[in-house]
Amino acid sequence: MFIKKILSVLNYLGALLLLLLAYLGGVLLFPFVYWFRYASFFYWWWDDEDGLYGAEYWRKAKKITKKNFWVAYRWAGLRNPMWNAHTKIRPKSGDETLIKGYGKLTRNGENVNLMNSAIINYEDENGVYQGNAGDNFSFYFSYLGWSFVWYTKRDKLYWRFSLAQRLFKRRWVQFQFGAFHRYIFKIKSSVNSR
Repeated sequence: MFIKKILSVLNYLGALLLLLLAYLGGVLLFPFVYWFRYASFFYWWWDDEDGLYGAEYWRKAKKITKKNFWVAYRWAGLRNPMWNAHTKIRPKSGDETLIKGYGKLTRNGENVNLMNSAIINYEDENGVYQGNAGDNFSFYFSYLGWSFVWYTKRDKLYWRFSLAQRLFKRRWVQFQFGAFHRYIFKIKSSVNSR
């Protein structure tokens, strides 16, 4: 099992290196490939999930109403560079089987399964879920605490670590590393305005 764990970590680091190269390629080359946005040759630079100009929740949270180069660059060049490449460099799909888990996660004050991921989510003024960006920090929709899990998916070993907790007063921090629905390395800080 020890060798499988080492290979799992090395697999993650290799995928992360490829994604880092994709990120740098996206940030640096997007201003040039944007002008060829209808050419299939540049497929890897686009975002087939949310479109070239960003997801609706993101545009709403940022109060963006236009669809132009600068909006596309913020979404597909800076926030999600080479997104279609990210969708291909990912863990296997399938059911996850927990091998070993550590930590404690809560949602709305109740303990939840460690196979969930710690994440800060948001809601609008009516309490409607907005995802990981939005108007108001949501204790109801957020998974707070931390978890580290080893798990298998289609007989392949994976791991992930996530943490979402208050740093001090209204400042919150969020970390996600490892194999989720895709390979992730995320550090995020936010202020709860409530």
